[in-house]
Amino acid sequence: MSKSSKAGKYRARTTSMISAAFQAHLDDVEAIGTAGYSMVVNGRLLGPEHFETTYPDSWQERYEKLNWIALDPILNWAFRGPGGDERWSEIVVGSIGAKRFMKAAKDVGLCYGGIFVRNIGTGTSFLSVARSDRELTAAEMVKMSTIATEFFADITTEERISGKAIDVLQRLADNQSISEIAEALNISESAVKARLNDARKKTGVPTTNGLIAHLRRKGLVQ
Repeated sequence: MSKSSKAGKYRARTTSMISAAFQAHLDDVEAIGTAGYSMVVNGRLLGPEHFETTYPDSWQERYEKLNWIALDPILNWAFRGPGGDERWSEIVVGSIGAKRFMKAAKDVGLCYGGIFVRNIGTGTSFLSVARSDRELTAAEMVKMSTIATEFFADITTEERISGKAIDVLQRLADNQSISEIAEALNISESAVKARLNDARKKTGVPTTNGLIAHLRRKGLVQ
């Protein structure tokens, strides 16, 4: 992959904001991914909203020149797999081409790694880190998972979450139950749960408690 040189003003502004938001996590990411990282925000058929990587220049040039996107088992897992978090070594590498790809990656120091996928909006977002010396520890996997969840949630615009969903989340934060919220809003319990599911899907935050914490950081929930 490589950054597009044809980004318009809106996209350039958006990617600049994303890069700025990532700075809060950069030290931790680089401490774990000592051989570099790769990040995609809202990857779609026509290309991602944002892409950046610190993998070796020689690797990036070879990747683009040989059009390795089709052979990349880590990337394919991100877009076609079940999502979530996985060490590279736990992803099935089936074809001969994919095995050659992983061997070429090891030759430039991308020997071990982890990928952390979050589905936000209409695209797939992920953060992947690499090391040359060893597998990521369990604690490092948990740390990177937390970073991915918080970062991708933080760059999600508030407009993606409906006011109705924020109302429900505020009531949950105030210790109201689902049934109490349904009664107060004169809607069904399934409608309350639907608003929560919609908010989780749009932000990529997998749990309701995590979503409340995210909205508190943004000042949308007290």
